[in-house]
Amino acid sequence: MKTIPWLMLVFALASSCRAAEGNEVATHGVAPEPWLENQASLARAGGWEEIERDALRRLMSMNPNDAGPKLEELRLAITNAVPDIGQIKELVRNLCASPDEKACREARVLQASIEPPMSDALASARLLFRAGRSAEALELYQKTFPATQGRPPESSLELEYLSVLLTIPGREAEGVKGIEALIRRTEEHGSVILSRRAASLLAHHHFERTLAEALNDIYENGTRRERAARVLEKALKTFPQDSRTHRWRNALNEGLYWIGVDRGDMLAARGRFEEARKAYRECAHFRPDLPYSHLGLAKIARRLGQWGRLKSHLADALAASRGAAPSERKRVAGLLARVDEDQRDAAADLYELKARNAEAGGNLQEQIEMLERTLRLRRPEPWTLGSYTAALLAAGRRDDALQAWQKYAPDLRSPEWALPYARFLVNAGMEASALDIAAAAVIPDRHDEWMPIGKDVSDAEKLLDLREELETNAAYEEALGLATKGEWAMAAEMLSGARPEADWQIAQLARWEAKAGLTKRAVANWDRLSELPEWEREAPLNAVEVLLGDMNDSRAHQAAARRRLHAYLGRFDKRELVNGRPLLLLSMAEVSRLGALLEEADDAARALRLYRDYAAHAPEGMDEESAIVVRKAAQSLKDAVPEEALQLYRKAFVNAGMLEAGEKEDDAAFTRAMRTPDQRSDSEWLQNSLRSGASELYLNETPEIRTALVWNYDSGTPGFSNLSALTWVKEARLPAAGGWLTLRADTVHYDVGNLRLEEPYGAKFGTCYAPGCRGLAMRRDFGESLAVAWARGAFAFDVGMTPIGFTYSDPVGGASYSWDLDPGSITLSFYRRPKSSSLLSFGGMRDPQTGRTWGGVRRTGFELSGSLDEGGSDGFWGFVSWEMLTGRNVAENRSLQAMAGWYHRWVNEPNHERTAGISLMYWHFDKDLSDYVWGQGGYYSPQQFASFGGSLSEARRSADWSWILEGRLGISYAKSSARDRYPIKDSMPLLSDLYAREAADSSVGIGLSARAAFERRLADRWFLGGEFIYQKSDGYTPVLATLWLRYTLNDWAGDLPLPPVAPEPYSEWQ
Repeated sequence: MKTIPWLMLVFALASSCRAAEGNEVATHGVAPEPWLENQASLARAGGWEEIERDALRRLMSMNPNDAGPKLEELRLAITNAVPDIGQIKELVRNLCASPDEKACREARVLQASIEPPMSDALASARLLFRAGRSAEALELYQKTFPATQGRPPESSLELEYLSVLLTIPGREAEGVKGIEALIRRTEEHGSVILSRRAASLLAHHHFERTLAEALNDIYENGTRRERAARVLEKALKTFPQDSRTHRWRNALNEGLYWIGVDRGDMLAARGRFEEARKAYRECAHFRPDLPYSHLGLAKIARRLGQWGRLKSHLADALAASRGAAPSERKRVAGLLARVDEDQRDAAADLYELKARNAEAGGNLQEQIEMLERTLRLRRPEPWTLGSYTAALLAAGRRDDALQAWQKYAPDLRSPEWALPYARFLVNAGMEASALDIAAAAVIPDRHDEWMPIGKDVSDAEKLLDLREELETNAAYEEALGLATKGEWAMAAEMLSGARPEADWQIAQLARWEAKAGLTKRAVANWDRLSELPEWEREAPLNAVEVLLGDMNDSRAHQAAARRRLHAYLGRFDKRELVNGRPLLLLSMAEVSRLGALLEEADDAARALRLYRDYAAHAPEGMDEESAIVVRKAAQSLKDAVPEEALQLYRKAFVNAGMLEAGEKEDDAAFTRAMRTPDQRSDSEWLQNSLRSGASELYLNETPEIRTALVWNYDSGTPGFSNLSALTWVKEARLPAAGGWLTLRADTVHYDVGNLRLEEPYGAKFGTCYAPGCRGLAMRRDFGESLAVAWARGAFAFDVGMTPIGFTYSDPVGGASYSWDLDPGSITLSFYRRPKSSSLLSFGGMRDPQTGRTWGGVRRTGFELSGSLDEGGSDGFWGFVSWEMLTGRNVAENRSLQAMAGWYHRWVNEPNHERTAGISLMYWHFDKDLSDYVWGQGGYYSPQQFASFGGSLSEARRSADWSWILEGRLGISYAKSSARDRYPIKDSMPLLSDLYAREAADSSVGIGLSARAAFERRLADRWFLGGEFIYQKSDGYTPVLATLWLRYTLNDWAGDLPLPPVAPEPYSEWQ
């Protein structure tokens, strides 16, 4: 498509004012150089060669040493159809005689551009570009200028090359950046004329982009349609001769049409009908083949009750529907066809309103007449027919009313019609017929409720109420039969109708009513029983359970339950002294039940007081009921008063027979009793609950000190990727603010060996790959990492520093929150962590060639993880994370990681676990920055990575040992596309491989890993552990060894962790 550049118009306007501008210069003393440069630029844009040459020669005469005008004259000379070779050689000679070496180089390139083979290649490239074959033109540039990846080493030719990039999808941004850089460069070196040409080209490109966005928004984006219309109006005004004006005009008409329709809709919604009509009418001519402006006018006419206008507008809409979809034309035709029916409905609504007014005024006859007119105008509705027949009945015309029901009601079995008809029959004294209608309309569908035939639940409920009023008492035996079938509601109704007097029958009725959701009736029956001596303790608590079990209006039920429980305690929880000791009138079983009900009634404080009172007076010997109460007291106090809770757990252990009374204060004996037996037993639920609760609380209140040596080795190229790391971990964990406070210090030593610098290409490191390096290489770094962390329940956070002493040291940390969604959980984490897989990514390194440093990659992102485990044999887990990776002098990167797995417990005993599992993993990095050259990060980052693997582990625990053996086998696939060797080129030396590309690569490999870990109890406070991990895959064989020592400030003879958990360096925290 041929387009007239907008620059031509700008030039024409500017040149028409040339004389005026000259006068302005003369008058106001403006410097002549900028004015002449502007004249030359405008002449070049307009194709006035003589004017341009005149301006350039005047510029050269003003400043003979300025190479810029000379270069522009040379560029002008080579554009002639028959270049003057002698003139060109003379210009090149003069430019090369000047001290400006850059101008000389560009002049020689321009001279070569008119000589074969370069002239032929450039001519072909220009022809291909004009023919729209930009990709082929780009290939010719790359073949003609291979040393610079296709970019000509002369500014005007470079501008031609960049203009080609602007037209290639995916390369536009590169072209824009290149032109912007060219503008800056040419301005700095005095080539103002070329700079203006580049700026004009860039402005034209941005205008075309804006125009394309406007064409898209006019059809797709209603919120930006007005802005798009303004852009199109400007384009039509500025470029009236452009070949695309027809398309622009159509798009503008489309936009103006919908802008008008939207404005009309908005005004009509606000009741500004005249303005809305004006908006609809003004936009109609933009799209005479669409009906929507006429439909807007029709809506206004409908709202104002102007039925003649409504018909007229709908007829106009139908006539204007030729550009709409067939379904729209059908819809408009349907609206037109229903106008008469709509008019009748409106009249019927008016008669109904008059009927209501007549009823309110006591005018029975007028009410009947208005309702009769309503029934004649449209299909009757239940309310209308009910009101009409009720008026007839009030007027003594019962037979007429019955005939009206038979004549107008479409289905007397549906609840919406059966309800008003049954009410009419009741009012007419025909209760038996009303019951028949109600019974026919409702059938039992589920055991605990009635389900109506029909969709209107409200009418069905009302019909059920009416039916209950009309039904007689059912036989008692039939109620029992229904109850055995689970028909609680029906059984309760039957039994209630029998009016039972025996206490057991009343209790049965209350239970059925509770199951049927009849809370008030159930509570009333339990209250009735509580007046009997034999029921005075149980019945009140049963009534409370009914209240708390009803989720409807739960707050009111909780409040009622609390009042009843307080009254119960006031009546029965009385203390009497016998031989100086209080006599407890409540049994431990009653205390346990009362406490649970108080907690459910949202009165935890009163429940705790009850538990504490009775726990304090519980017997010291073995008593399971006392153990339950003492355990509840301990559970309630563990967060607020952990010391008292631990004392109560000691007492509960004695009550449960797990500890002798004399061993209660012995920490070693107490914690030894917390050990989990090898076999689970459901019958020992109390003991299992005491062990888990007491061990968790005891460990939470026991400070711990850990130290570890972590050695990691990963083979690679000496000097940058051959990593040997040693981390000395020092950690203290202590209770604080209801959670755990962790203080951490890691002494970190990274060693990568010596860089081989003997010959060029010896090390693909820094800027050493092509020219080689002769400087001193950095082989190791040492630092101290500090951190503090705190965790409580679902929340955890940490703040720390990467090793202080490394080339780069930064603050890092993270925070997470977990939601327990029994049987699963979800955790959301936000973090900033180091990438510690290499010295370059962790702490940064120095380039021997330039002495500059780079690296220190930090990953900032979030992770959403979850698991599903119902405690059986199988479980599922997974996570997804997104990260942004940044570093000093390292290209920015982004990653997306997802992983999921399933595991199966072959053996799932408390002290023995055998687990198999499979997992799937997927990684995506925007860039592959795995190398160690300048600008890369030195961390594994394939653009695509997927793996599938399986694992098998065996973990066991004895009194003093805990260990695990684990093996994994998997297959992985990695792929990266071709990429720049140096992703960051700014401020780099001009290397011969500066613009080199690394080839695309992919790999498929088998990987395996083995892990062994143990922990040994040396004494009641000392624990020694170790871990060894070996991994093997193509080109990757890391080894990790950890040895740790753990000391607890209190004796701990309970369970060792299963499996053992090795301390991780702070850099590996997630």
